[in-house]
Amino acid sequence: MQNVHIDIAFLGVSGISAEFGFSMHDEPEAVAGQAIIAAADRIVILADHTKVGKSTFARLCSLKSAHLLITDDQITAHQLNILKDGGLEVLIATSEKELPVTSS
Repeated sequence: MQNVHIDIAFLGVSGISAEFGFSMHDEPEAVAGQAIIAAADRIVILADHTKVGKSTFARLCSLKSAHLLITDDQITAHQLNILKDGGLEVLIATSEKELPVTSS
């Protein structure tokens, strides 16, 4: 990865903790993610609300190392405040029960 440049890296994680940061179940996956982070200008983490408050086996990076977390609208206000207090920007994706129909 030393010979590549990435504008924006999108990474999934298995855990998000204010203390431990972003983590993964598998150490080789975390090491690969760290190499991607080192090659990227901007880091976006993708994770649903069930990952918040969990620390899994291998640390990927701190909360401050990521530029943005995109999560779902089931995150609690308490969880959101903890992440924002940790310096993380959070974007909440809302779920649509039914997609609007557009005419051509």
